[in-house]
Amino acid sequence: MARPIRTIAVALLAVSPALAISACKEVEATESSHYEPAKLSAIEDSDVQRVTFTAVGAKRIGLEMGEVRASRRGPFIPHASVIYDAEGKVFTYTSPKPLTFVRHEIVVDRIDGDRVLLTKGPSIGTKVVTVGAAEVLGSEFEVGH
Repeated sequence: MARPIRTIAVALLAVSPALAISACKEVEATESSHYEPAKLSAIEDSDVQRVTFTAVGAKRIGLEMGEVRASRRGPFIPHASVIYDAEGKVFTYTSPKPLTFVRHEIVVDRIDGDRVLLTKGPSIGTKVVTVGAAEVLGSEFEVGH
């Protein structure tokens, strides 16, 4: 009598993980096919698109913000805010309103530690992405979609 119960218990233990994994894949597939962490909207007369994240999407990529600040040498942004594209153009992502991001071309004067001094860029006080800029870039260009 104990032997059949042990055999059934061992069989259940062997099958349970497979069922759980299979169920997880089904839930992930269903959720991921309907989930859109960001939406794009065209900016008139521009090759730039506005990227608007959901609150959940922003949280998942860990978005953090800084701002353009003033120094005696001119405006600067955190080094983490600087993005270089494949053609060598330099830009940052600004945030005109919460969860909305727009690519803004900049001209770097020089890099001083974690500060990037600008000769051209967004105005002082403008919010810029410091963490998650690569993910905003990927969303704008629909990488992985």
